[in-house]
Amino acid sequence: MNRKCRDLVFTSQKERLLDFAKKAKHKILKHYEEDYSAKTFNRPIWKKLKEYCNTHHTIVDKIVFTKWDRFSRNAKQAYQEIDWFEKHEIEIYSVDNPLDLSLPESKIMLAVYLTLSEIENDRLSIRVKEGLKKANKEECWTGKSPYGYT
Repeated sequence: MNRKCRDLVFTSQKERLLDFAKKAKHKILKHYEEDYSAKTFNRPIWKKLKEYCNTHHTIVDKIVFTKWDRFSRNAKQAYQEIDWFEKHEIEIYSVDNPLDLSLPESKIMLAVYLTLSEIENDRLSIRVKEGLKKANKEECWTGKSPYGYT
């Protein structure tokens, strides 16, 4: 995705989050934007967010994001992160797919959202690998342009 498109996506997501916070009368303590895949929690901005929450857990009561696939594309890791936030009494909340995780019935929908995100990530990986194999077979260059060709 080019920079202009990425900026539009971030702007759209940020507007939806700010609108949600305004309507719900939430005070925004920090805003984080990240340009890393949610396939792992080993992300620089995520680490900063979690560190902030750990230090300020007495004033942070909710983490808000647009969709579950923005939170994680790895169900197993997502459950571990959710447990961590629950232990710190911080709610995890998706604006587009809201769930009350205190209700037992929400567990099934959480499982669906997290699993669909992981499946989508797995399918994307398969398509990319297939595309690279096909490009190599057809002797197409798939990396950066060699020095002198740019």
